Amino acid sequence: MHRLLIIIFFFLLGLKQDFAQDAWYWCNPKPTGINYTSIQFVNDNTGYAVGEGGVFIKTTNKGSNWTYKYLTDKVLTNVKFVNEQTGFVCGENGTGILKTTNGGNNWYVSYSTPTWLLSLFFINENTGYCSGGQGLMLKTINCGESWVTINIATTENLGRVFFSNLSTGFVQEGSRLYRTTNEGLNWTNISSTCEASICFTDINTGYSAGSGCISKTTNSGMNWYTIEPQFYNAYAHTVEFLNQNIGYVLALSGSMAYTINGGGNWSSYSFNAYNSPRSISILNYSEAFVAANRGSIFYTNSGGISFQDKTVGSRKMNFKIRFYNQSTGYCAGEGLTVLKTTNEGVDWLSVHGSGNSLFYDLSVVNSEILYVCGEGGRIEKTTNGGQSWSVLQSTTSKDLHTVFFVNENTGYCSGGPYGLVSGNIILKTTNGGNNWVQQNNTSQATIMSSYFTDANSGCLCTYNGEILKTSNGGINWVTIQTPATFILYSVQFINSSIGYACGWPQYLFKTTNAGLNWTSQNICCSNFEVQFLNESTGYLVNSSSVLKTTNGGEDWLRINNHRFTGTNLRSLYFFNVNTGFIAGDDGAILRTTTGGNVIGIQPINSIVEREFSLSQNYPNPFNPETKIKFDIPPGSSVAQTFLAVYDVLGKQVAVLVNQNLQPGTYEVNWNAAEYPSGVYFYTLKTGDYIQTRKMVLIK
Repeated sequence: MHRLLIIIFFFLLGLKQDFAQDAWYWCNPKPTGINYTSIQFVNDNTGYAVGEGGVFIKTTNKGSNWTYKYLTDKVLTNVKFVNEQTGFVCGENGTGILKTTNGGNNWYVSYSTPTWLLSLFFINENTGYCSGGQGLMLKTINCGESWVTINIATTENLGRVFFSNLSTGFVQEGSRLYRTTNEGLNWTNISSTCEASICFTDINTGYSAGSGCISKTTNSGMNWYTIEPQFYNAYAHTVEFLNQNIGYVLALSGSMAYTINGGGNWSSYSFNAYNSPRSISILNYSEAFVAANRGSIFYTNSGGISFQDKTVGSRKMNFKIRFYNQSTGYCAGEGLTVLKTTNEGVDWLSVHGSGNSLFYDLSVVNSEILYVCGEGGRIEKTTNGGQSWSVLQSTTSKDLHTVFFVNENTGYCSGGPYGLVSGNIILKTTNGGNNWVQQNNTSQATIMSSYFTDANSGCLCTYNGEILKTSNGGINWVTIQTPATFILYSVQFINSSIGYACGWPQYLFKTTNAGLNWTSQNICCSNFEVQFLNESTGYLVNSSSVLKTTNGGEDWLRINNHRFTGTNLRSLYFFNVNTGFIAGDDGAILRTTTGGNVIGIQPINSIVEREFSLSQNYPNPFNPETKIKFDIPPGSSVAQTFLAVYDVLGKQVAVLVNQNLQPGTYEVNWNAAEYPSGVYFYTLKTGDYIQTRKMVLIK
């Protein structure tokens, strides 16, 4: 082993590797479409929010623009900054407490625990508290450099912690309220309150919100009386007061109440239920920011009378995404919405959106000509890139689920009653949609998707697992029963012979004879859409993930490296093995330029452990790809970092990293497709630190 290490030192000199990009990033809405859980502004311009999927967002211009990053893949429950540079977040099991000293650019673990943590509160820049599951209460007096456990006589989950001064603090445990008057040394159960949230404006006056109630105390929590705002029966989960007069209460139903006289009177405001408010930061008498579900950030400058959404982009459901080239693409969906991009998906603008019905599909002929179809037999066409639209006469009132044009003149549009096997419809045009002719077929099943390899040859997939095939431009249709008995959502071909179809439950089929026969492929879940770029590389999208194969569908790997947290994905489109998009509910559009993979070295988050570490590769054994993670601790100077792979003879076979790296946690992918099975060693060297681990490649 010593000989191996000496050889490794020698070969690690003078090597080079570049950073990779994040696997996926949000194009719409902006900054993200993720559920937020906590928001805080430290001044009128600078604010922060956290949420599900480990997301952290920041603004320095009062919400006009936001930047975002992922700190972990777990839910972050609370964010607290003591100034613009120094802040903390906590989260669900295993997140612990994370700290930044440079405004959120980098993070390190301030306190590690497997216990779920809910609430942070800082009295000043040094003294803070954190409460969480199983009765855990933590305290710091040195700005989070160390934390000590405080004993509270309960093993139940603790809720929000709040201090009215250096000595007096409160924490909830269900409907019970605990109080300390000696800086957290001792806690006493003093009374019962509402069960969700507390807030104090001084040592005596406080408020509590919970299920069907808002309560107030004027004697430091010893006694409470109920206040009944207009949304009394809603589940109130957050109460926040700026001073003795100005306060807000948020509820899961999307309701909000606000008061300007200390709870004497309340007014109400209603958000949409689907982007229900989760947290509020009050700036002054008139201004406040609300963080909500589905990536919404709301702002009021009228004291709660009205709000504006500070996020950018459509929030309508996207059913289908398609591109003409890498610059120009379209997305169609709910509310007859059509979105368009002309800058490779970076920005999306609405070019159609007036109505209550749905567009299910679209077909892009060129950069200017586009067809969309949807409910009630609706077909529309634009010949100027969406500037104006013509409603085409489809001759049917049945829902049209799929449209496919093979050239400017010839196209097909098909559908039927959704969820029924009682009368489908196939329409064809040969004059650019001016006239449509209904085509006969022997199936009654609703048609869900279509794909044509030329003007005459195509396949349709149906609600009951059938494939309808034509080879003479729709004059005749042959009904082919696949092994499926339920829904096939998508069909696609890579050439005139090889095609794929996917659906529910766990259906993926392949044909090698132009759709005459279909065989089942190995897949673990139901999927909405399939796309293969060639015989080896293909993609599937389902409600919560994207899958990729590089061996023709024999094996599939999930490639979304961050959770989409409740976003229901529906459609995908890849130009090549690197660049692709996914789209779904709540306006979600995400882009990858790495094929959904982590390529080279990836800063997987900016949370930093306190010492150097090189993790065991995963998976191990592996074939052909594996991931290697390592940590560079805070306080380390920027240093040349080397990571390389060697065989059992000490011969270097791959260089993975050779560059200056900031403190952080990084992950690198090694593809060993070109190497034989056997034992390999990988070594990390940065500064004076060096470590070697073993991995096994089995083919």
